[in-house]
Amino acid sequence: MFFRYGLGCLFIIVFLMLAISCDSEKFLGYDYQADALAKTAQIKGRLIDRATEEPAEEVFISFDGQDAQTFVDGDFQLEYYLGTDEELGKFIPISITSEKYFPLDTTMMIFPGENEFNAELTFGAPEPLGTWEVENERFRTVIRDYQGVDDIDQVYWIAVYWVYPTGDQEGYRQPDTVAMERTAILDDYRAEYRVSAPVYSDRLIIRRGWNILAIDKMGLRCMILEFFVPEGVE
Repeated sequence: MFFRYGLGCLFIIVFLMLAISCDSEKFLGYDYQADALAKTAQIKGRLIDRATEEPAEEVFISFDGQDAQTFVDGDFQLEYYLGTDEELGKFIPISITSEKYFPLDTTMMIFPGENEFNAELTFGAPEPLGTWEVENERFRTVIRDYQGVDDIDQVYWIAVYWVYPTGDQEGYRQPDTVAMERTAILDDYRAEYRVSAPVYSDRLIIRRGWNILAIDKMGLRCMILEFFVPEGVE
């Protein structure tokens, strides 16, 4: 009788030890989902132009190597995977880059859960203010650069031509890029550029708009897409 009782107790003890050793975390009520959520953080925010307070779109943000990009409304969001520095409550580096804005480097402390990051950026690229056809196939634009006209490095006129069909080949669109020449300095920040559109025997320019691309010496750039000729402007 005593032997059977002792054997039964021993069996129960062995069973409990096996259960705990094989799945101790589950046995103790460990929450795997909560642990996974604790290792990530949500970062969202908005970037704007410092001068105009307009949204800064297509800006790249790197949170210690984990990247996000702003949408057309300047907003962004990122699911950030936490590392040792964040677990220890240290600041992580943030790098902001764009074709139009000056780069910005800063730091931030990120915690599990929701985090918010907002910033104002300084527009640095040369900006086309308009483009006009001053005479047949000759175009004019004005470029403004708040770093000074000497900061403007290159300006391009970009148009689309229609290539005539030949033989069995159908007609097609062909972009063409031509460097513009500075013809006048209007003030400390604005300069005038002109270009003569190339004339080809096998193609014709499509007159529904053209693009102006301006690049400064830092490589910052701004392009006006499908920029139509303003009416009533000289």
